[in-house]
Amino acid sequence: MKHTDLEKRLEQELLEASNLCRAKYKYNPSRFLQMMKAEGAVKTSIKLVMAPTYHEGLTRLWELERLDLTVEAIIIREPYSELFPEEVVNKAKEKLKQLGYSSI
Repeated sequence: MKHTDLEKRLEQELLEASNLCRAKYKYNPSRFLQMMKAEGAVKTSIKLVMAPTYHEGLTRLWELERLDLTVEAIIIREPYSELFPEEVVNKAKEKLKQLGYSSI
């Protein structure tokens, strides 16, 4: 699969997770959606994962007990993990482990 196709699939999955957050949990990740529109799914994911602190979405989804909907949880899964440098995938796993996510 070409990276552009995979990037489109990643973007679609992130949008679906965002839609679920709005519909089911009344959480609107508007800043995340703005970033994705401006910079794309891969670049936005890297920025959020590599930030030194937890981003708002990660914190909010931890509170909702839905870490599976976070950027971090989505990008560590195959096939999406191949879009990212190893250090980004490892950082995502580290943040999820710190928050008690067990599906790694």
